[in-house]
Amino acid sequence: MTAARSMVLAFRVCLGSIWATSLVVLGLWALLDAPSRTSITCAGIASVAMGVFLFMTFVADRLFPAAGGRLSIWLAEMAIFLLFLGGCIAAFISYEGAVA
Repeated sequence: MTAARSMVLAFRVCLGSIWATSLVVLGLWALLDAPSRTSITCAGIASVAMGVFLFMTFVADRLFPAAGGRLSIWLAEMAIFLLFLGGCIAAFISYEGAVA
C-alpha cells in the first residue's frame, strides 16, 4: 500500500469513527436523558442503529475487507439497517407536533 493510499484510509477511518460515534452518542442521549416521548425514543434507536451501521460499513469493512464477503456480516449489516429504518418510520408515525 502506498503512503497516499494509507493516508486516505486513515482519514476515512477517523472521519467514519467520529461520525458514527457522534450518532451513537446523540442516540444514547435521546434514549436516556431526553424527555420520554415515543417519537424521541424511536429517533434515538434510529440514531444508534445508524451509527453502528456507519461504523460497520465505513470503518470495519475498510480495515477488515475479507470479513465483508461473509454472509453473516452482510446479514448483520442489513439487520442494523432495518432497525434504523424501523426507528425512523416509528418516529415519523408517533410524532405529535411541536409542544409549546
